[in-house]
Amino acid sequence: MISVGSVLAVVAAAAAAACGNAAPVAGARPPPSSPATSSQSTGAPSRPVFTVAPVPLPAPVQRAVAEEIGGVLYVAGGLDSADVSGDRVVAVDLSTGRVRVAGHMVQPFHDAAGAVIGGQLFVFGGGTAASSDVIQSFDPATGSSRVEGRLPVALSDLSSVRVGSVVYLIGGFDGTAPQRTIYATTDGVAVRVAGELPMGLRYPAVAATADGRVLVAGGIGVGGATSNVYMFDPESGRVSRLGQLPRPVAHAAAFLLGATTYVAGGRDAAGDAVADVWQVTPGAGTIESAGSLPQPVADAAVVLVGGGVWLAGGWRGRPVADLVKAEGDP
Repeated sequence: MISVGSVLAVVAAAAAAACGNAAPVAGARPPPSSPATSSQSTGAPSRPVFTVAPVPLPAPVQRAVAEEIGGVLYVAGGLDSADVSGDRVVAVDLSTGRVRVAGHMVQPFHDAAGAVIGGQLFVFGGGTAASSDVIQSFDPATGSSRVEGRLPVALSDLSSVRVGSVVYLIGGFDGTAPQRTIYATTDGVAVRVAGELPMGLRYPAVAATADGRVLVAGGIGVGGATSNVYMFDPESGRVSRLGQLPRPVAHAAAFLLGATTYVAGGRDAAGDAVADVWQVTPGAGTIESAGSLPQPVADAAVVLVGGGVWLAGGWRGRPVADLVKAEGDP
């Protein structure tokens, strides 16, 4: 059995080279040769190092939920290559590289939000043909799943982030319009309103920042993809505008790596997958180019594991099975 961890160092150089040499794919747009920054640079931004794991997911999937529990990466639901919502939970052992089907969720879904609560994988909303209000969980210890409760409203296209012991559910779509509400939960069952975005957003990229706030970048509003970047303060419940990305983007990934927050990939206003990576520094109010992904990708699930971040699956003209690791620039 090939170990994911042992081979990452071997492919690092090739993956780094691929950042600039990947062939264009239908539905994917390569990064611009000289990306603009949205504000004055405060010095050379740190650039994450991306490596593509040689052990992919067993099948292409986009818009899935993924979390790490006990050194195992669990990828649940999502849309397959036939554009069908799934209920399968795939487990990837990050130390051995073993990939297996760990179980199934109660209901198939895509475009949901996820979190680990009490050692279980919680899935909030999502849906198939319509948005759902179901909160369901998967127990890795037993391979079983169950319905835990209901959201205040049916939601798909929402994002989630953990700050301390609280999981925040941000934005989404209720079947009629993009949503502004930010919800919070500590147990996955009781859900309360924690704040409100200035505008309704579907598919925003969200991540914690080093100072305990939450970055909300891009997404789709009533007028289409947006470039706005907001900061949500969990303590006060207030949302303030930080600035703008150089171009509108939705379906992107956002993550905290070390003390730095990044926004990566996504779909541009034309609907093409992009490879851009942007470093966001809330204290300085800057948004700067930080290189690019190995290939353009949107709708990848983001998982924080130890000191690194994994991007699982995604879309670039079609669903992909890639597992990509991001580590801090040494």
